Amino acid sequence: MVVQSSFFSTPFATAFFTTNYVFERLSYLSVLIFISFLISVMSDLPSEKKILDLKHWSPGQLIYDYDTPSFHAFLIVKGSVDIYSRKGLKLNTLYEKEIFGESSLLLNKKRSVAAKAGESGASAHLIPKAHITSLQEEAPLLAAILRKVQLRLEDSNNQSVELAKQIEVILNLVKTQKETNKTVEQKLEQMKLNIQGSFRSD
Repeated sequence: MVVQSSFFSTPFATAFFTTNYVFERLSYLSVLIFISFLISVMSDLPSEKKILDLKHWSPGQLIYDYDTPSFHAFLIVKGSVDIYSRKGLKLNTLYEKEIFGESSLLLNKKRSVAAKAGESGASAHLIPKAHITSLQEEAPLLAAILRKVQLRLEDSNNQSVELAKQIEVILNLVKTQKETNKTVEQKLEQMKLNIQGSFRSD
């Protein structure tokens, strides 16, 4: 397959290539498979701007809630998006050129987290579920591999959520002590930030 160099400069491709877990949490083979999938997506889009609708959210506005149906993935073009657990624990913040909401589409599941616009609001292109579904049907082997990758990421995310909850409990206990150990508190805060940075969107 010959790939036009312009493909790699598109916002859609850039979003996936700059997403942390692609290079930090997947095998080299999985990365190549993921890139092939993106190439097939882009080759099937005659005009990205015409296909993808653009939507805006005000600061703090809910984009989607936990346990709701999945209809779109989202490509952030402006602002930021905060990801929250079912109980309101902030898991991560995503920024321009990042994609979120793709896991639920690939796994055909309801949302496992909630997404809200960040402090300055957010604007994002909507990637329809129907388009992802049609690509999966055309390439069942690739779809099966992608599904396995997403399931592994989901399991990793669940572990991150549980660990973050435990750290939050310990952190609250430390802060209630009259003679707080500042070193312990600082380390717990840093661990919490590290977990937030490793969590991938729904």
